[in-house]
Amino acid sequence: MINQEEIRSSQMALSLSVIIVDSTHKIDAGLHIHEEIEMIHLMEGYMHFYFGDQLVRVSKGQTIIVNSLIVHSSMAIRGVYTKYCKIQFCPGVVYDIKMSEYKYLTPFINHNAFSYRLLDNKTSDGDRYFSNLMISVATEYYEKKVAYEIQVKSHMFGILAYLYRANILAFDHTASIGKKKMLLVKFNTLLKHIEENYEKDISLQDACGMMNLNYNYFCRLFKEATGKPFIQYVNFIRLAVAEKQLRTTDKPITEITYETGFSSCSYFDRSFKRFNGYSPIAYRKKFRT
Repeated sequence: MINQEEIRSSQMALSLSVIIVDSTHKIDAGLHIHEEIEMIHLMEGYMHFYFGDQLVRVSKGQTIIVNSLIVHSSMAIRGVYTKYCKIQFCPGVVYDIKMSEYKYLTPFINHNAFSYRLLDNKTSDGDRYFSNLMISVATEYYEKKVAYEIQVKSHMFGILAYLYRANILAFDHTASIGKKKMLLVKFNTLLKHIEENYEKDISLQDACGMMNLNYNYFCRLFKEATGKPFIQYVNFIRLAVAEKQLRTTDKPITEITYETGFSSCSYFDRSFKRFNGYSPIAYRKKFRT
């Protein structure tokens, strides 16, 4: 059963969503990006999360924290019962928007901050405390006792305090809040073009022309915005599409190779294995839905 609650309170600068969901429903998430900070605690089973060409396996008792504005995807494992608690919150969730306090949240939206962190309550008392705080937030959401909003905010303070004390977050007084978001807006047309034309030849020179930027300046800004060099990002999109086709269609791998814009089967095979640790054939055999 899916349980989803949302609470929004302008007086408390509170903007949260909480979901408890299991694999009797669709829990895969394709390639996406969001402004919210996302925390997912696995209550049962395990899942795969992808950050570019990096595969992160998350199992029961572990919590993955995904930073704001990080491109990622996730996949449940066929035949494995999985259940998780997910909390998403926006910067400002526990602080009024005052510069003296907002510094505590700048690492979440600083383009130089972390992409993700993995906590494990099986090996760390502190991480167990963190996951218990998440469950407490969910409990307050669902029970909705008197003043539950205040209690939720208190638990969120505890979550942030733990992240700082565990050195997962660090102060950065020089971070330009929202800079990455502004860059993504700047590149929005190009990013949409890549998503809609990934099967075509998309050259770096053409991309520079679309943005009316010189080569060096474009490369620097694009990596700041997406966290990846241009060619890696294009291949990331292509591989995400190929991965879905391998799981959900019977298309020959050769056909998928060229439909997703790769110039040769050998290049596709190397890139795909680097992306998630499996060859296309092995991936299809293991994860075919």
